[in-house]
Amino acid sequence: MKIRVLVHPFTSIVFIFCLGVTLELGGVRSALAANAYAAILEDQTSVPNGNGVSSPSFWGGLSGENPAGLAYNTTFKAQGTGASFNSSLSPVYGSGGILLGNGVIGMGAEYARYDSGGNTAYGGLADWGIAGRFVPIHTTIGFSGEYTVPGSVGTYNVGALIDLSRSIRFGAMLVNVSNGLHSSMAAGLNVNILRSWDLVVDTGYRIENMTYVIKPGLNFHHHWFLLSGAYGFKMVGDGAVFVTPQITGAIGVRLASFMLLEYEYQQEALHRVGLTLRWN
Repeated sequence: MKIRVLVHPFTSIVFIFCLGVTLELGGVRSALAANAYAAILEDQTSVPNGNGVSSPSFWGGLSGENPAGLAYNTTFKAQGTGASFNSSLSPVYGSGGILLGNGVIGMGAEYARYDSGGNTAYGGLADWGIAGRFVPIHTTIGFSGEYTVPGSVGTYNVGALIDLSRSIRFGAMLVNVSNGLHSSMAAGLNVNILRSWDLVVDTGYRIENMTYVIKPGLNFHHHWFLLSGAYGFKMVGDGAVFVTPQITGAIGVRLASFMLLEYEYQQEALHRVGLTLRWN
């Protein structure tokens, strides 16, 4: 009798990635400092801003934002959301997932009846993501994936966050990577202009239909209350033959130390309400 063990290539990549992050810590002292810093970032990033490239939320890497933001997780969390994609708020589609992390490595998985673009013409999506912080070089790398259910069609996102200084963070993404190709690129800057205020400018380019997006926004963050809003433009076609405004916003209210209620709005008829429970 022969026993064969098959290892998916991407599983090997994730294992090597986690090992590399662990070796990069440089001791317990670095890990403790990284955890304290990530705890602050987790509070500041409870809601996304811009296009979620340079200022992703701590869970948004599972649903189309920069997956590097998953490294901000410092505890175990469970989250559920309800979303509608029209002004009548009907029908409503749901999602549920879990997140965990230690301030250096963060990961999560969820099942959703919709994707980040509002598409619902399938049974559902299985989303996952993992991210790690390379503390000495102030860089965070993240990967996320999305698979249709039923079926096995999958795409991946790759993202990075780099702290250029204590107040400036650069973000970049390759979106919808499949068979070695990607359909979109994105980059942005997050600048802390005051203690509780951040200025965000995200940009993106979709290759297949030559769509350009530029979206500046502001983010206010407090331990108990968070608010973000962005206004930008999407230009479609060679020579920007079609221009449409893009408005997004989010509100987060911490109802208790272990409970966060969040509402997100996008002009393209997205209304989403999420509840996150956190175990310390």
